[in-house]
Amino acid sequence: MSRPSLLLVEPHPHTRLDRVARLGARFTVHTLAPGEEPVRRVRRDRVDLVLLALPRGTAAMEAALRTARVLKTDRRPPRLGLTDRWGRLGDAAAAGAVLARIGAEGYLAGRVADAALFDFLAALAGPGPTIVQGQLERGLLARVFGRS
Repeated sequence: MSRPSLLLVEPHPHTRLDRVARLGARFTVHTLAPGEEPVRRVRRDRVDLVLLALPRGTAAMEAALRTARVLKTDRRPPRLGLTDRWGRLGDAAAAGAVLARIGAEGYLAGRVADAALFDFLAALAGPGPTIVQGQLERGLLARVFGRS
């Protein structure tokens, strides 16, 4: 029995290495080469699941959401989970509206333990949407001055 394949689209190198190490036990994990397009990679490797990180910055985040929409219009679309270290999609209702608009199955905000990450990935196979709230990242000024 083969393991499910997962494409990890994560621009932050430390997070990418951590996720590959954590997910490699249960999935065949693919990552993107610098400058490689996620859509081409999904079509080439026929992955089952995509974890797409929402990058910092409004323009970059909108580009990632457009990529997600394109992935979900494919003939054989993968299951799609969005990850967001900062929780910028807002509360569960706002995140659910974004998921519905692009056709994604789940949204994971912040950092979570391994068990919660694997539960999130398993839930993506369900009817969805799956929304998980973890420990959100804080910006530098918030960390320095103790603000939320």
